[in-house]
Amino acid sequence: KNRHVKPLNYPTNIPPPLEARNRRRDPRPLMEQITTLDIEPSPGGALIRVSGIAPTTGYYGVDLLEVNEGVPVGGILTYHFVAAPPPEGRPVTPGGQTLQVVAAKFVSEQVLAQTTEILVIAERNARTAKR
Repeated sequence: KNRHVKPLNYPTNIPPPLEARNRRRDPRPLMEQITTLDIEPSPGGALIRVSGIAPTTGYYGVDLLEVNEGVPVGGILTYHFVAAPPPEGRPVTPGGQTLQVVAAKFVSEQVLAQTTEILVIAERNARTAKR
């Protein structure tokens, strides 16, 4: 008998990781503002690093969500800068420079080869970086 277990044989009722779920249904709102956008070379691609300001304390799950499933459209690779708001009832303080949050995303050389510009969108602004 063949007792080898292959990844394709795993049960299909296990939910996909959060990273793989449909981004259109992601409930996290856009972060208020982007302060910096940096593209750092990395083996096999580049790291997109974004920092910004949260409207209050307590935001978590900061991320760069791919738009168009991470495929550049017209050479533009687009991300939404998002985070989950603090739970209701948790004490918060108003935002400011001290409430900086950071997110990063790796982009492969294959995707970068199709990309001329990287666009990251927040609630109040957006930042671009040309390649």
